[in-house]
Amino acid sequence: MSFLERLRSSAINASEVARRQTSRVVLELQASRIESDIRKQKTKIGEALYPLLVRNELETENSAVARALKRIEVLLEQLSEIESEIEDLIKKEN
Repeated sequence: MSFLERLRSSAINASEVARRQTSRVVLELQASRIESDIRKQKTKIGEALYPLLVRNELETENSAVARALKRIEVLLEQLSEIESEIEDLIKKEN
């Protein structure tokens, strides 16, 4: 095999590798977008069901849901305290 043939073969191989890598990146990007959309849809479900769970209009035996509800309650209390502190600071500034 001559030098030019080896060079040509190497260039073809490099081109094929680059094409496969580009295809992989495109597919990974598509997968990432789909995963993002799935997360958004799950969030919408949660936002629709959360008020029902809090008002006991929807019951569940799922312990993970119960833990999440308790965690949200704690976080809401923390948020309320922080917002109150912010309001106090604003009042003191004025």
